[in-house]
Amino acid sequence: MTEASMKRIFEVLAVVAVAACCCQADDSCQLKGYDLEPLSKSHWAVLLDKALCKDTSSGCILLFSACFTSTLCPAGAFACLQQNGVGTARGGEPAIVERSDVQGFSLHYKTEEGNATQNTIIEFTCDAENILRDDSQDRLAVWIESKDTTKLDNGVRVFVKHAMGCKKREGLGTGSQFIIILLVLFLLYFLGGITYNHVNGARGEELIPHLWFWKNFPSYVVDGCIFVVRVITCQTRDNYSQNPDYGSTSQAGVSPSGRTYETL
Repeated sequence: MTEASMKRIFEVLAVVAVAACCCQADDSCQLKGYDLEPLSKSHWAVLLDKALCKDTSSGCILLFSACFTSTLCPAGAFACLQQNGVGTARGGEPAIVERSDVQGFSLHYKTEEGNATQNTIIEFTCDAENILRDDSQDRLAVWIESKDTTKLDNGVRVFVKHAMGCKKREGLGTGSQFIIILLVLFLLYFLGGITYNHVNGARGEELIPHLWFWKNFPSYVVDGCIFVVRVITCQTRDNYSQNPDYGSTSQAGVSPSGRTYETL
């Protein structure tokens, strides 16, 4: 390991040890479909090549967060370059934008230097295997590696492959869960009823539990619709004729027929 490499590692460790001593999380730090909680727990540190630093004689560290500011960076800065113990602001609260080309999102930081706007762009792309260790979010800063860093005419672009760039799996909604529960209960009722009837000697269609109800179910639906229409249209019962013994049960367990609907 070269002396220059050792100095870089020492600089990173020094930043990790003192970073984010006074941070305040921002509840608005979120992007639909992504879990940005790691950004609200720690600073993220990326070691940049010296060609991307303000002083090209040595490497520098890019510290960034989407969710809080730090006393380590200049006042109000969410991102900064640390080099030789001096912090240079790279922007305030970033814009969080979902990428359209691949699964992931970008953090866009802007700062004014003279008459020019300097941009620092952190591109997170999906890598489900690259996750934080259980204790990483409890540390003051998280060290990450960037395999691809590009110098822009007005700033720098850093590419990071991380599980945070993967979309969260959407769970079932409340309505879907309710429907599934109803279907499962109906299946249990149906299979349980068939088993019970079979044990008691039923065969053929008699195996169906509550056969009389299901045979007359369409009629019940019609009655329900007619009732709703009458309530909505404020109609009286004078136009409705129903067999007085409708709804009773025959000896065979089947409701007798005998209804007429003249008009609604």
